[in-house]
Amino acid sequence: MVRVTCSDRSPDVQAGSTGQVRAHPLLSTLLSLETVIGRLESEAGFTPASRSKLSASEVTRMGKLDEMMARRAAEAVRLA
Repeated sequence: MVRVTCSDRSPDVQAGSTGQVRAHPLLSTLLSLETVIGRLESEAGFTPASRSKLSASEVTRMGKLDEMMARRAAEAVRLA
């Protein structure tokens, strides 16, 4: 969470046009970026919960190359 203080040295607040303390203009941008990054992390499987969802929905179908290799191995065993 972002802290907001009235300190002159605090990077997250600044003086407004009439001297009032207000949040830094880029603070809202930073917060929205954190939200987007969190959503992308879960979609890409960077969190443990999203990783478990991705592994549960994995397809275990053999590819064309795997099928061809299995046929050749079976044929080699049959001919031997």
